[in-house]
Amino acid sequence: MNREPVTGKGATGTALTTVSRAPAAHFGFVNPPVYRGSTVLFESFDEMAPGAAPYHYGRWGTPTTDALCDAMTEIEHGVAALVMCSGLATIATVLQTLAAPEGRVLISRSSYPAARKFCDEVLHRQGVSIDEFSLADPAELAAKLDERTCVVYLDLPGSSHFDMCVLRDLVEIAGPVPVVVDNTWGTPYFFNPLDQGASIVIHSMSKYIGGHADSMVGTAVFASFDMYERVKSVSRLTGQAVGADDANLALRGLRTLAVRMDRHFQSACDVASWLRDHPLIESVHYPPLVGDSGHAAWRTQYSGAGGVFACVLKDGGEGAVRNAIDGLSLIGRGWGWGGYESVACPTTVSRDNARRIGIRLSIGLEDPDMIRQDLDVALRAGHR
Repeated sequence: MNREPVTGKGATGTALTTVSRAPAAHFGFVNPPVYRGSTVLFESFDEMAPGAAPYHYGRWGTPTTDALCDAMTEIEHGVAALVMCSGLATIATVLQTLAAPEGRVLISRSSYPAARKFCDEVLHRQGVSIDEFSLADPAELAAKLDERTCVVYLDLPGSSHFDMCVLRDLVEIAGPVPVVVDNTWGTPYFFNPLDQGASIVIHSMSKYIGGHADSMVGTAVFASFDMYERVKSVSRLTGQAVGADDANLALRGLRTLAVRMDRHFQSACDVASWLRDHPLIESVHYPPLVGDSGHAAWRTQYSGAGGVFACVLKDGGEGAVRNAIDGLSLIGRGWGWGGYESVACPTTVSRDNARRIGIRLSIGLEDPDMIRQDLDVALRAGHR
């Protein structure tokens, strides 16, 4: 395989299986119970006052959501966490909190498209200026920072281009400006952005943490209580909430995250290396591959990687991509990723000032040789 062994820090498998568990408090049962509820009943008038009892209203939190928040706080090395109804809801709430009228948001050029759309269509209408920067060019970020900048937001790696940066370098450039990082691809098992100076780390737990493509949950983990309280206030005022079952599915997914991510990483390296040598593939964009433009930055920070990457066909037109995707049988066609199943979708890859349509692959837990076989058949059938 065209990758090198890596060493680094992240949540250990033992931490993931033991965090936020208290069997003695639940009659010895391994997992905490699932609390479904909206109304909370009180013993007295005085107990109904906000803060007088541990729980006040279901939308504001339950023992189930608290267990998930406690777990995410610990494994991302933060001081507190919030959970919301999706990853995008979390991104929107955090940016809504930090952005100010007449202020400025700097967002990485390769960020999740829906995050950029929220900035352009919601924050911009509220008087917030939006500008972008390249992850691969820290000097561009430095040139665009000014006294109006409220927040720097980025995906690591870039959502479709899979470009990479050294996060600590960007944090130092940003100075007092909060840096918000989406760590969904890396997961807390392979990377902890708060340890590199980020202010907030975001996850779509619908992806790797949930791991089974059957839940909708997002989380934000904070480096400071002040920022946590600010975002919590906005999340409550905008009605953010997570259902008990979705929270429980995310908490359950954490328990197996280590073994799943090791398999995703190993299989993705296997498939990506094979694809890079395939006669019908022009390029593969995956930071763990030696020779990838983001490899050096990835290697200095991560102990592994998510199993999502992009490839560009030599016959790189839309028709070839359509034929290849339609030719898949084992690999599914879908926009989600991070589940146990392999999934493919079209994507736009921008590298070296060129934009090409390509295929984004989320490598699942199937046997890698069967994934390779399915891709080979689809690529060759689409090429005819």
